[in-house]
Amino acid sequence: MSRSAAGGAGHALPAVELAMTVRGVRAPGEDAEVRLTLKTLPECAGALQTLFAEKHPYKVPQFLAARVRASPAYHAWVRGEVTVPASQGGDPDPV
Repeated sequence: MSRSAAGGAGHALPAVELAMTVRGVRAPGEDAEVRLTLKTLPECAGALQTLFAEKHPYKVPQFLAARVRASPAYHAWVRGEVTVPASQGGDPDPV
């Protein structure tokens, strides 16, 4: 990811079969899905959720955010890689 991204690092797990409930009926998915995990800062979660809502093909994409404790060195690395959106107190994006 680029420094202008709100996500600092991430990985995508191989495609998994989708099983979901639609209107109370459990149905196998037609397409495989990829699980994406992003490591970012709490103040970037809103911007990422907005991006997912705009770009994801599902009407209601799953977006889960969990705060975890990182080592001081890893936290510093993520902070150096992530650009916090201006709306969340970061520097205005020059692009």
